[in-house]
Amino acid sequence: MLKVRSPFDKLAGCYHLARFTDKIRLHLAGALPEDYQLPLFHRRGVDGFFLNHFGLSKEELLAAVTASQNDADVAAWFDSRIGPDDQKKSSWNEFSVNLGKPGQPMHETLAWAKKKYNSQCDDPSIDSVFLSIEWDEGRIPR
Repeated sequence: MLKVRSPFDKLAGCYHLARFTDKIRLHLAGALPEDYQLPLFHRRGVDGFFLNHFGLSKEELLAAVTASQNDADVAAWFDSRIGPDDQKKSSWNEFSVNLGKPGQPMHETLAWAKKKYNSQCDDPSIDSVFLSIEWDEGRIPR
């Protein structure tokens, strides 16, 4: 089974794209775990914020991953699709790591997810969606 990478792993210079690609590949293979199915492409989740930030549609990203042989193909498609805008990538990377923090998008969602998905995580240092994912998937010690 394909491992789902950390949201901090970059592909084409962007946080979350490597993880998103992994989730899509698992989805296409019919092997995406149930807990990952509802958030896949959800407009108010990280996937939705990613698509919106870069002006991408679910359908075009699905098609690009389907047509790809590897991460290099996805990165090449992504760079050709969004153009040479490194500022757009930088602003995404700065925005995405703050998702879930107080005053940021997904703050209420994070509080809910920490109770539902994260084995009742009550650690106050887990204050962003990315850190919550890391904790939930065992990359941050509990």
